[in-house]
Amino acid sequence: MIHSITLKEEPSSLTSQVKKFIRRKDLTAEIRLKIATLSLIFITQGGITGLALRYGISRTFVYQLANQLENNLELLFGAPSVVSLNKQSLFPLAVRHILMLRLAGRCSISAISGLLKAWKMPVGSTGFISQTLQRTGAALPSIIQWQGPAIYASDEIFFSGHCPILVTVDIVSGAILHIEKQPVLTKEAWEKHWKRLKDKGIELVKLLSDEGTVMRAARQSLGEVYWQPDTFHAISHRLGVFMHRLGRQAEKALEQEYGRQERQINAKSPKVQQKSLQQYQQASQTFLKAGHLLDDFRFLYHCILEQNDVFLPNGQVRPRSYAEADVRTAIQCMRSLGTCCK
Repeated sequence: MIHSITLKEEPSSLTSQVKKFIRRKDLTAEIRLKIATLSLIFITQGGITGLALRYGISRTFVYQLANQLENNLELLFGAPSVVSLNKQSLFPLAVRHILMLRLAGRCSISAISGLLKAWKMPVGSTGFISQTLQRTGAALPSIIQWQGPAIYASDEIFFSGHCPILVTVDIVSGAILHIEKQPVLTKEAWEKHWKRLKDKGIELVKLLSDEGTVMRAARQSLGEVYWQPDTFHAISHRLGVFMHRLGRQAEKALEQEYGRQERQINAKSPKVQQKSLQQYQQASQTFLKAGHLLDDFRFLYHCILEQNDVFLPNGQVRPRSYAEADVRTAIQCMRSLGTCCK
């Protein structure tokens, strides 16, 4: 029987059926090799289903392991090739390519895997690339090795698992001063984050941040340090409120137009038909006005957001005076639309 063939005592978690389609740490390389070998042996005896049930995995995954083993038989048991002989010397180069493609090229893991395979690198699986990036990131310090005064720009990034990543950047150089992952976003987390920077000898001169509830509460621990709300949140969030309102108004006007149209279609008598037609025409005009207002405001809103970009499309630094002038002009146009942007 397939179940009686073992290389060593296996974890009891292998029989759990709820662990399909996730990365299984209990499926070691030895166990994966065993599954692939058994699948090649019993592939014609209906053993694939038995293996899938035994290890709590899908049949597709069993076939995938079998194909991986079969495709690498020549590499494992054939005559030594140039690639296998140079694998050790090419390994550092492959790692270097992974880091360059990820950081400088901003390539996805799957794209990096495809490029490494095209370059005949000894390693190129997505799993290896992911582990390499994780181990490299874990080896780097979370706080910059530097001391002196700095202007903090602090914000949180919500990444995988909805866990916040606290980031503080020097606004002048753009260097990441401190970055760390937290289970939840709290006032105490930000206070400890800034305290670690202070203990490292990085002196806070000025703080730029958003006006979030947690951030406002954490700022109280900094005392009399000068604080300035960042331009992006100060503009985009506040004007975004008007965007939301105008969007809701347009949606309600459209719903009302549909309702009036349906009544006009279902009207029976000529008098009711005439009245329903007038109401439908009025609703149509209301929707057109609401739609035009939303489109005009959205255009001006995005014109303002473009001024937050540090660089122009041609790569030159955006002049601050031009950006401020464009923002003021756009806000004046918004006020002329009657959107109550005071």
